Amino acid sequence: MNETQVESWRKQSLSVSARLGALSFHRSGKFRVLHISDIQDGAKPSKSTATLIATAVDAARPDIVIFTGNIIAGYSPEFSATFCRRPWLEASSTNEDDLEHTRELVTAAYSSVLTPLVERGIPFAMTFGNHDVQCGLDADELERLAMQFTGCLNGQVSAVLPEQPWLERFACGAGTLALPIRDTDGHLVFNLALAHVGDYAAQGGYIGPSDEVLQWLRELPQVLPNHVQTMLFQHLPLATFYQALQEVDASTAYAVEGYRTFEGRYFVLDDARTEPSSYLGEGISCADDMREDMVLAQGGYAGVFAGHDHRNGFVAQARVSARALTAGADSIVGDGNSDEESLNEQRELLCAITPTCGFDTYGPTLAKRAVRLIEFDIRHPFNPRTQLLEFGDIGQRAKSSQAYTFGIERVDTTPGRGWNLVYKSGLFRKKH
Repeated sequence: MNETQVESWRKQSLSVSARLGALSFHRSGKFRVLHISDIQDGAKPSKSTATLIATAVDAARPDIVIFTGNIIAGYSPEFSATFCRRPWLEASSTNEDDLEHTRELVTAAYSSVLTPLVERGIPFAMTFGNHDVQCGLDADELERLAMQFTGCLNGQVSAVLPEQPWLERFACGAGTLALPIRDTDGHLVFNLALAHVGDYAAQGGYIGPSDEVLQWLRELPQVLPNHVQTMLFQHLPLATFYQALQEVDASTAYAVEGYRTFEGRYFVLDDARTEPSSYLGEGISCADDMREDMVLAQGGYAGVFAGHDHRNGFVAQARVSARALTAGADSIVGDGNSDEESLNEQRELLCAITPTCGFDTYGPTLAKRAVRLIEFDIRHPFNPRTQLLEFGDIGQRAKSSQAYTFGIERVDTTPGRGWNLVYKSGLFRKKH
């Protein structure tokens, strides 16, 4: 884009940050993020997904949209020519013609979900999940394809947000980058970060960050002022997220079984730690490796927003400590009755999962496919308000021949109502 095109893009943008030329709090003291995860579709995503994204953007007017992986379903038959089931296996084909065809298909898929953002002038950033790279393209190439779209903040000093000098300096490979957020005077207030975390492990289950990304996560708090914390966005949830749960007997209504390390144990949401309108529909699929949990427990991080678990949609406060993590999974789900010394060593960490917004994958009922709006307040930037913007609230009916849902699910586990953060509440029939 030339300077004239960039200026035009900014002027018509719904994003205040885009109009300011930098990720920044508004004069109202607000900063808004729209979190999207697990579209998990082929080259032609469901029209309902684009409708949900467009309507949510119109209602929320976010400063930035963050995608946390599995934008595409790399296992889709459309990508069969170059399909790669696992990172350590060979792809079906490495022929350049086949790879070029896959690039065209991925670009088409990105276009379907990014066009609503490009048309509205909304900046976006993305990281990747376990299914994206199954198409046969690695994360570096997927990122380059995304960078073709106006507003992408990955991997470069952005032409549309020129006042973001950290984009290049504090990146660590594809899908891992820092996005500092400032006030209207240019002072650093807090930091957003995306981390490329989570793929299949050779021994089964999922693997956490690479050594390089893990070191980057360790170093990030050290390059920020002491008062500045980071809100992290990634694909996989952490073992720490199990602190949002209460262990119960297997016969308890709506209980779900834990995943791998937590297999054979049954859980429901802990209402004392969980925000209203949260729900749990499946076990939290974290990596067995708890090294990342240990890094975040050292401080510098206010919270983690993840996806991956299509049927989970909750926000909770967890208490984390290196001591508990070292002790293993049995200590992660505690009774909250730690002694005073232990409590002094613990840190609060916001843990949130956003469900799928795709309509051709598994998940909750179609009406509850959703994206998450997160509103940060400059007076308390590390304690944001958040709500799910669900397709059923838009007042339209979704059609899908591929999605499969579960009829029995506990939707509202906590008393009271959540926030209603949308600017144009008339677009939504229900108030949260």
